[in-house]
Amino acid sequence: MVDFEQLFSFLRIILFGLIFLVALVYSIPIICIRRFHHSNTILTLNICLATACCSLYWVIFYIMLMVNVIDTYAFMIKSCVFVSIVPTVLTLQVPFSFVTASINRFCSVVYYNKRSFKRKRWALICILIQWIFGTLVTLPILLGTHLVRFFFVM
Repeated sequence: MVDFEQLFSFLRIILFGLIFLVALVYSIPIICIRRFHHSNTILTLNICLATACCSLYWVIFYIMLMVNVIDTYAFMIKSCVFVSIVPTVLTLQVPFSFVTASINRFCSVVYYNKRSFKRKRWALICILIQWIFGTLVTLPILLGTHLVRFFFVM
């Protein structure tokens, strides 16, 4: 009989590995070639790096899950906060990076005569706000797990 969980984990590892490689290959020219250092390409680099971080986390997670399921679940139970916050932050950064790039592009098109929307500093500020917001979104998870621990300990 075929073990579908192992098969799906193997397919996930392959898919996330390919996504990681494509995001990494796409980001190398943006980093290395100086003429690509514009605000729009910096936002594209943010999308690539968020995608690469997310896919790398999930590759490592599914490899750990395939190697030893019992130890992986024991680690997840012991470190509930880490396991619930890190994948949430990394996975949410991918759509947030697309939203950030869209909002920045919208502002630079609508307000084409404002130079501040076309500068690299504005793109970096938007990226910083995106990562802070993506981290703050997980505060209810963090507070919820600590409140649950607090009420069960008492």
